Amino acid sequence: AVFRHPVPAAVHQVLQSVTAVNFGAELDMIGSLLPSYPYIIVDTEYPGTVHRPPTGMREGDLTSDDRYALVKANVDELPMVQLGLTLCDAQGNLPVVFVDCNIGYPVPMERAWEINFSDFDVHRDRHAAQSVEFLRSQGIDFDRARACGVSSAEFKDKLVEVLAAPRGDDELTWVAFGGAYDLAYLVKMLSDGQPLPKTRQGFIA
Repeated sequence: AVFRHPVPAAVHQVLQSVTAVNFGAELDMIGSLLPSYPYIIVDTEYPGTVHRPPTGMREGDLTSDDRYALVKANVDELPMVQLGLTLCDAQGNLPVVFVDCNIGYPVPMERAWEINFSDFDVHRDRHAAQSVEFLRSQGIDFDRARACGVSSAEFKDKLVEVLAAPRGDDELTWVAFGGAYDLAYLVKMLSDGQPLPKTRQGFIA
C-alpha cells in the first residue's frame, strides 16, 4: 500500500535490494508509483574505467566530443554492476510504502531501490582494480551478484514494459548526479547492450 504525503514524523527509510528473485514485483511497484512520483533519480555503479585520456591530459582538457568518446569506450566495454533508483514528486517527497516488519502491524517506510546485476564477472571481465576494491568496501559482493543478481537483459524487458504503461499527460523526468556515465549505461541497457551511438550528437538524440 502507498502512503500519501504528508507522512508521520517517525517514517524510516529502506533501501530495497533487487535481485533475480524479486525484480518483477519491485518494478511493478515502481510502475504503480510513477504517476504520483514522476522524477526518477538514478546512480550507476560500474567496475571503473579502463580507457583514460592521453598521457599528460586530464578529462577536463578534452573537447566535449572527445569526452564522449572516452565515456563510450568505457561503457561499451564494461558492464553495469548496480543501479540505484529513487522516485520523488515535484516537492522532493519519496514514496512511502507499508512494510511488514513482523511486529503485528505494517510500518510506513520511504523506499528506494538497489538493483544488483549478474552481468559482471570479477574473475574474468576487465576492470579497474581500485574501483572494484572501493565498491567492495562499500558492501558490494561481486560473487553474490553474479549468482543472484538479475541480468540486464531481463531487467530491461521488464523496465520497458513499466515505462510504456499509460500515465496520462505526465512526463517522466530523469535525474542523475554524474549524468554522463549514469545515462550512458541506461542507454546501453535499453539498447540491448549494443554499442553507444558513434557521436555525442547521436547519443543526445
